[in-house]
Amino acid sequence: MSISSYSESTIREIESVLSSDRFETYLLLAHGDKKEALVRYRENIVLSHKLFTILHLLEVCLRNKIDHVFCIDYGSNWLESEKIPFTLEQQKSLQSSRIDLNKKYSSLQKHGHIIASLGFGFWAAFFNKTFEEIWRHSLRKIFKEERPLKRSQIAHDLRDLRQLRNRIAHHECILRINNYEQEENAFRIIGWLSPAALIWLKTDLIGPA
Repeated sequence: MSISSYSESTIREIESVLSSDRFETYLLLAHGDKKEALVRYRENIVLSHKLFTILHLLEVCLRNKIDHVFCIDYGSNWLESEKIPFTLEQQKSLQSSRIDLNKKYSSLQKHGHIIASLGFGFWAAFFNKTFEEIWRHSLRKIFKEERPLKRSQIAHDLRDLRQLRNRIAHHECILRINNYEQEENAFRIIGWLSPAALIWLKTDLIGPA
């Protein structure tokens, strides 16, 4: 059944379960046409699914690349290193992750579980100005890019991508955002982290545009 054939009662029920406030966002995009608003809602879901797949791979690549380089430069126990100026928020995230590990794990298992539990914000924070020395010493190594990269630009792009990720995670409307630009930013960073992962993403995970 297509949306164009929905009855008024069906549309009213969908509107009620979505909530009037949420539906109003799409109604404005559809210039007051309720059926068109549902079409736009569906577009938002499809777009969110695609972008979340891209952001998923970006986050996994980023955290594992950072972990790999930090293990080499600061030791396998780098999460405890005093040489890394963790922010207060990062320290809170680490503390929460350690508390959650109530079962008995080996040191290697515990490290892996903590790495996997830390959110996008934890990893993006490493590109803030606080980590300028860490950037020069270690973080540049995670990128396979010959030309000089600016830490500040990566920090800016990751901040925007994190905000987009949070909007998607909370099922918010992203149709008014410049998603093409955000998508290209994510592609670029993934390509710097792993050219092979970018090819896999474009050909297998989301398919060609």
